[in-house]
Amino acid sequence: MSGERDDDKRGGPRSEVPEQSAATPSERSAGAPQIEFPTFYTFKAMGLAGAVRDRVLQMVAEVLGEVDPKAVTVRLSSAGKYESVSVHVYLKTEDERRRIYESFHREKAIVWYC
Repeated sequence: MSGERDDDKRGGPRSEVPEQSAATPSERSAGAPQIEFPTFYTFKAMGLAGAVRDRVLQMVAEVLGEVDPKAVTVRLSSAGKYESVSVHVYLKTEDERRRIYESFHREKAIVWYC
């Protein structure tokens, strides 16, 4: 190992499997948000301007199919260096949500997501 810390995009140590992906509802902490599916859900990601929007839409579409352009909001940072992308979608299962976050986690163009 190089001794460098490999942080994930939420600020903690990077792991191969996002937390809670293998946990059953009874194994999750009582304070963890419980989402009832199906539901509407908003994914948010941020990265360098011009590099994130298309990638985020592609990753969401790989799991859910084509994304309605009306469900997408893009905002530039005040200096114009970064852009944030919000995608409001309909999720049927936790697996769909998890797969999209896993793809965000692997994407180098995304510097932050929630």
